[in-house]
Amino acid sequence: MKPISKKLLICLNRFDSGGAETQVRRVTVGLAERGWNITIVSLLDDMIETPELTDGNIQKVNLNGKRGFQAAFSFPALLSVIKNVKPDIILGLMIPADPLVRVAGRLFNIPVVSSIRNQNVGGKTVNRMLRITDYLATTVTANAEITKKELGSLISSNPGRIKITPNLLAPSINNHLGDIDIREDLAIPEDAFFWLAVGSQRPQKNYVGLLKAFSKIDSGYLAIAGTNYQKQELTQLAKRLNIEDRVRILGRRSDIPHLLKAADALVLASHHEGTPNSVLEAMQLGLPVVATSVGDIPNIIEDGKNGWVIEPGNEKSLAKKMDSVMAMNKEQLTSIGLIGKKRILFLHNREKILDKWECILEKAVGK
Repeated sequence: MKPISKKLLICLNRFDSGGAETQVRRVTVGLAERGWNITIVSLLDDMIETPELTDGNIQKVNLNGKRGFQAAFSFPALLSVIKNVKPDIILGLMIPADPLVRVAGRLFNIPVVSSIRNQNVGGKTVNRMLRITDYLATTVTANAEITKKELGSLISSNPGRIKITPNLLAPSINNHLGDIDIREDLAIPEDAFFWLAVGSQRPQKNYVGLLKAFSKIDSGYLAIAGTNYQKQELTQLAKRLNIEDRVRILGRRSDIPHLLKAADALVLASHHEGTPNSVLEAMQLGLPVVATSVGDIPNIIEDGKNGWVIEPGNEKSLAKKMDSVMAMNKEQLTSIGLIGKKRILFLHNREKILDKWECILEKAVGK
């Protein structure tokens, strides 16, 4: 294997509050701590600040491109950055950033690692694009076995070569987060059961189904924290279901750990996922979780032991499970949460996953 200078270029669409972008931030911080020099290229204007990416080994470049496939017009600027940086290897993820760096890598004879972060990356057109450019990627990774299983043959002529790189946990979620009274801020009574759902308001997350399920429960409060793409639709639905007084549509939040600490349980009603960061972070803090059996959830949560799993799209089943969890006493919930915490810290050990990333990157350079 030829020696490398540990110069990595990462290209993504832009920094937003989504799971893939969160993983880019965590992987970048972890690799920078290990001596990698990293240049991150955003094709579009970033939507959030990234104060954690201030290490001297990390440089950020924003190409200010247009949304959607028009971002491809940023390709010449991307080539210019690659020419100047001269990375040992390129990591690409998201569409269209991933296919673009595959082509760019071939033009500069630089190995490319492609990272797939969800069971559904964009439908038939995107799958076909990834399959056509598959031979340009030195290595392809996925964040869960289910993603590899369901997408592998659709996006790769050799799905067996896809490597699994599990999601990284947050480097530190403090169990002593201060005395901020989230419940008071949200007007949620201290003695009420508080459900939290985290993730951008998109059809994938099935917040419509979640609200319908919640409407079948007579008590408790529900807060949804995530970018307000569906705020009007969800607000109107909550009114029609007569639960608007028990629902909080919060929009994007920068205090997710505080929300998790204030909640009694996390609920995820998604139609599809990879490995949802919200579930990892909730379990990392010992918070009980009810989630649909999508993505890597069945591998993470053993139903009834360290959380609860229900089939996606079944509002009646979701409502029944949420109702049964609300009937448990505090000691039962705490026990479930602690078992979940132990499992997630084992499955998603930060240093072991960073070891895997380094191994994949270094081997790709060697090829």
